[in-house]
Amino acid sequence: MLHRDRIPRSRQGGKLSDIFDCELATTSHPLALGLPPRWSIPHSRYYGIAEAPLIAEGYQVLSRSAIAGVDVFAKVTGTPFLYFQGHPEYDPDTLLREYRRDVRRFVTGERDEYPIAPQRYFDPEVEYALAALRREAIKGRRDPRILDEVGDLIRGAVMPTPWDTIAQKVYANWLDFVVRPNALSRALIPSRLDAAIAQARRSPPG
Repeated sequence: MLHRDRIPRSRQGGKLSDIFDCELATTSHPLALGLPPRWSIPHSRYYGIAEAPLIAEGYQVLSRSAIAGVDVFAKVTGTPFLYFQGHPEYDPDTLLREYRRDVRRFVTGERDEYPIAPQRYFDPEVEYALAALRREAIKGRRDPRILDEVGDLIRGAVMPTPWDTIAQKVYANWLDFVVRPNALSRALIPSRLDAAIAQARRSPPG
């Protein structure tokens, strides 16, 4: 985004590491064809791009999360460019493996921030125990045994439902319109016309 349209990223208050509920933001864009009204997808990042500067530069938001912000967005400049702030390519246990990696980095001194456990992975008792370990570590306990304790707590965690269907559908839509660009142009015409009519209705006469 910074290279294409000079849209900078901004750092979040902390790392987003969760399975977020997202909602379809438009039904008129062809890249959104066949997508359900809502779905869940993992986000894992320290930085993000807000919606307003994307809209100002001609991007269209296809889905968003009330918590994580923009999820999928696109821009048509000849070839349709498709962007993700989430991670539809992740396996169900990827966030879990990232969490263990980040704990290891804290314990070994590679990183000063002890990670917050990803949400909607664990039952309440495990979540409470992981939070307690984090509080101890923040107080100064950089003990390698923390890794073993974390491993014992998360062993056997039930993985979330995969999001393969959503990822495959979004990719199939994009691939379809890459090989059939004229279809994309025709599909976009009604939404542009509707927008023009709506604007004309909002404008005062004279």
